[in-house]
Amino acid sequence: MNAKKIAAYAVLLLTLAGTAFVVHEFRMTNEVVRHPELFLSGSGGSGGGTPHVARDDSMFAKPPPGKRERRTAGELAWMLKESIELDVLHRFAMRGSTLDAYNARVRAYNERAETIVFVEGDMETAKRRVAVSLDEIVRGAIDDALASSSAEAGQSGDRDIRTAQTYLRVLDFYPPEPDGRMNGETAHAVRMFRMATGLPITEEIDKNLLEVMRDALVKKLRPETIGF
Repeated sequence: MNAKKIAAYAVLLLTLAGTAFVVHEFRMTNEVVRHPELFLSGSGGSGGGTPHVARDDSMFAKPPPGKRERRTAGELAWMLKESIELDVLHRFAMRGSTLDAYNARVRAYNERAETIVFVEGDMETAKRRVAVSLDEIVRGAIDDALASSSAEAGQSGDRDIRTAQTYLRVLDFYPPEPDGRMNGETAHAVRMFRMATGLPITEEIDKNLLEVMRDALVKKLRPETIGF
């Protein structure tokens, strides 16, 4: 197992009122967590959840914190969805309040994912729910990351240029920090991306280009498998 994510993993079969349950245990040691938090000097934030409605089995139901409570299919689907979104957000540069919010979200997730108890069939239901919405989930996480980074950066520079720079950076075409200003590195990265995707090789940044970049990001960040 990958020590960065799971220190030890055990599967136990329990019988409760004649029903088979599967318990997946994630035993954490020291700073090892499923989604490692990104800490910068002065960063903080605190986790937390929302009030829970007992046995909520809506499409994606945020579960309460806890180590031994049985999770519904809706709660399992939320946990799978949240794990995917956190993986996507982790790929974007974060700082200040954006980083604090991410760290708080990671802690809230880990409070719910340390030990998971569920009926085996519910996990399969949860995976199907996530699978049918997978591209939408990844696209939404990309949009959230972009909105957060834009808010943190303020109004400096051109919005479309900053968006393109942010996309190109995650796509490994543009290493510098996005600043919303057209420069030689940005122009070169745009040309290289256009060449790689069969678009006319120019430095122009327009709505069509941004959509192609966004679709490329969804394809790159979309997980191959769904599960813990």
